[in-house]
Amino acid sequence: MTRIGYGIVIMGIALSPLFPEAEAGRNRRSLEAVVRAQVDQALPPNLGVISVSLSGPRRRVRASAVSIRWNRAPRSGRITLPVVVRTRRGERRRWARIELGDKVPVLVARRRLRAGSRVGATDLVSASRAVRRGKGWRIPAQTLAGAKVLRDVPANTIVDDSHVQRPPPVARGTKVIVFVKRGRLQVSRRGTLQYAVRPGESAAVRLKGVNRIVRGRLVDHRTVLLEGSK
Repeated sequence: MTRIGYGIVIMGIALSPLFPEAEAGRNRRSLEAVVRAQVDQALPPNLGVISVSLSGPRRRVRASAVSIRWNRAPRSGRITLPVVVRTRRGERRRWARIELGDKVPVLVARRRLRAGSRVGATDLVSASRAVRRGKGWRIPAQTLAGAKVLRDVPANTIVDDSHVQRPPPVARGTKVIVFVKRGRLQVSRRGTLQYAVRPGESAAVRLKGVNRIVRGRLVDHRTVLLEGSK
């Protein structure tokens, strides 16, 4: 695959006949999968594909028969792009509705998890993925060790509370450490949770020694990451 530039065409390059319909079916993929792969390759490292939907019937094609035209540089949000599919009868234009998002560290299943089982110590891993705001768990994988699996989870799936039982809440009054991160700079303060909250959720903390309440995300049972930290 070769990226030419935005406002130009991104297309598959392969040593294949001009009309890919004549080629072996085993080399074909769904048009949605081809479009997703080409879009993903064109994105900067901080962006990823959340969803792709296409107009028209579903077909299987060769990547070399598909090209996408970008009308602007990609950024987080929803966009609609023209997709050209070359066939024996000529070119056919389709439209792809694509949702892009910033990549954040979320929990992903390393292997298939079966409903009714318990999450093992190495079943989940934190990986950088594009997700909708509020989706996915941004907590250490070990926080969910032993949690019940609610339904079958394919490998490489972004895990949330529809897949795995949520961790128990941390009680009000629990002593925590609040971290704020700005690049390489990291500062910590001690404080107390103002209400019960589960790991991964928003928490309010009263800082020790000052009459001030700050908000952040409860990362695990003893750690809060202040809002805006990077």
